[in-house]
Amino acid sequence: MSIQAVSARYEFRIFGQRFNFWHQRMARLSEPVPEKFWSRQSSEVYLLSPRDQRHNVKLRNGMLDIKVLLKQENSLDQWDVASKTALTKGVKEIQPLLQQALAYGDLSLNEDALDELSLVAAVNDHPELLAVRVSKVRQGYRIGNCLCEYAEVLINDAKVYSLAVEAEDPVDIRNTIKQISLPEHDNISYPEAIRRIIGWRSDQLVYGEG
Repeated sequence: MSIQAVSARYEFRIFGQRFNFWHQRMARLSEPVPEKFWSRQSSEVYLLSPRDQRHNVKLRNGMLDIKVLLKQENSLDQWDVASKTALTKGVKEIQPLLQQALAYGDLSLNEDALDELSLVAAVNDHPELLAVRVSKVRQGYRIGNCLCEYAEVLINDAKVYSLAVEAEDPVDIRNTIKQISLPEHDNISYPEAIRRIIGWRSDQLVYGEG
């Protein structure tokens, strides 16, 4: 089963501490947004593979959510929704998607019952894969054509903060980054941030305002 991509968007995201100044600028520059975006909480499970760096694979609200990295352009990542599939679809639909996205054809799921707990257990039982629980409290904003976000994040009980700007046009993102006065830090996706926190990567993660 092949993964089909739709709705590509560019994203710039950083993680770190002491983001108060940039968060305040983001909030003050924002247009009014619907109340549902003021504050959102979620509990998610990211599925990580040492073989694959181009997929963002997570479980949320009973869904398998897969995004694929199409390209990196001038420090921006272009991500596309590859699949959003309910776990209730069963092993025949979920297992091929996971095997492709995680690049491990030997990942085997229990055919008798498939839910988040059993899927996480199957991933963690694999010698090279890892499931990591992530909690988020996100505040959403809109500046011009860009969706912006400030988030408080717990990754394996490590608390970090994240700022993000996304849009279909990379020029819009560049203009918004300048408005917010964000510095030219590394663009770090959630899977990459998790890899650094759990020790799969030795690169620096934390940035701040000084």
